[in-house]
Amino acid sequence: MIQTGNVKAWNRLLIFAVLVLFAINTWLVKTLLSITTDVELLGAGTGRELLKNNHANKQAQILLQNAKPQLCASSIYIDKDKAIVLGNREPTKDFLTIAIPTVKRDQKDYLQQTLDSLIENSTPEERSVMTVVIFAANFDDELNKLLKIDLESSYRKYFSNGFMQLIVAPRSFYPPLNNLKQNFGDSEDRVKWRAKQVVDYAFLFSYCHDLSEYYLQLEDDVVSSPNFVQSIRGFLETNKQKQWKTLEFSELGFIGKLVRSSDLLRLAQFMLFFYEEQPVDFLQKYYNLLNAQEGMFRHAPSIFQHVGVQSSLRNKEQELVDRFFEANSGKKYQSDNPPAVLYSSMEAFSMYVPQLAYSSKPGYFWGKTPIMGDTLLLVFETPVRLSRVVILSGSDTYPEDILRAGKVEVSPVVLTISLDSTPRCTDYQFIGEFNEGKFDERNLDQKIDSPVKCIQVKVTKSQQSWLLVKEIAVWVHR
Repeated sequence: MIQTGNVKAWNRLLIFAVLVLFAINTWLVKTLLSITTDVELLGAGTGRELLKNNHANKQAQILLQNAKPQLCASSIYIDKDKAIVLGNREPTKDFLTIAIPTVKRDQKDYLQQTLDSLIENSTPEERSVMTVVIFAANFDDELNKLLKIDLESSYRKYFSNGFMQLIVAPRSFYPPLNNLKQNFGDSEDRVKWRAKQVVDYAFLFSYCHDLSEYYLQLEDDVVSSPNFVQSIRGFLETNKQKQWKTLEFSELGFIGKLVRSSDLLRLAQFMLFFYEEQPVDFLQKYYNLLNAQEGMFRHAPSIFQHVGVQSSLRNKEQELVDRFFEANSGKKYQSDNPPAVLYSSMEAFSMYVPQLAYSSKPGYFWGKTPIMGDTLLLVFETPVRLSRVVILSGSDTYPEDILRAGKVEVSPVVLTISLDSTPRCTDYQFIGEFNEGKFDERNLDQKIDSPVKCIQVKVTKSQQSWLLVKEIAVWVHR
């Protein structure tokens, strides 16, 4: 077993090495651009790069001779007017850009399903401050022309009103895609495929960097959950005081990753330097680390789901699904839910903390293997007169993760605060039990004499399945 200290030391060393390489590359690119604007790197049969420029001086020649053989000379500054082939760039800056690269698959196409999902799960008002940029990333111009015809026919309205744009990249933007490093034991075809993907994303970053305040990366074979824009806004608000580079709305690969648009040019340059080294989702994690992001900021539940089986890599199928996607993750009830804080003696799985069950935003609490005596405690900021309480456990995706045996009690007062900062309430009054994973008690104002400070769910029998509390809804007596 590798010692934890050694792993951390190696991680720090790797991050430092990546940072140094990135700094060297930045200096090299700036130096080359200051020397000449007419430099072309041509792939030579020996794998070395030849300089073809009548005006280039000896300093540029020396720099290129010492450069790595597959140096990416693509500029992050592109001609955006030439790139757009359908739709219009709006003069005003939107809230969100959703970027979708797409290529022709051999057997199945998912792009229309993806676009329809974004439309169906957003409102006209939300779409008015969003732009969906579709990148036709085929090297075959005829395929890109056919895609343009199909999209214009199906989504003419959305290209006309600014909600959608279709772009293409010049072939000259791409660095060499042959004789690449075969890291991770990948085949030559797979390395070429993932290296091109990295450059595809870099082109999207360069094109989109001034379109909106935030940039969201999707793929052409995903669907969204209802109210996904509301979920994004809520998660941005939750993390507004934290130091983050990437917010995540899916656990899979590079799907549902959100960054500030002001970071896109820097991110594009980073990707272009390491395009042949690692897959794009790995590079994104290194970028976060290099920019001092501590930990992962992932929304719970996921709001985007991968639906594609036929990969864009020829002859490859993959049935990847996001385990934490809930198509119906919104709350069922329109309740009062006065301000309160939740605590649990059960360990929360990942980011599925107790407060999510009480919030009006999508999300739920997921506790690991409840045992008899475990509790989920809700403490109001100020005591309230209750009229109804509903607690739902389990979900469509995880129907077995219900509370099989539990009771609900209320308390008028917090007695003490424990060493772990959890309140201790007293004088509990029993108000009911769970039935098939659900608790619903009405007319509580007639059963409870005093205002309530605490509501406690108590596990009365241990169970092997986890506990998913999807919603806690509270109504007050008026």
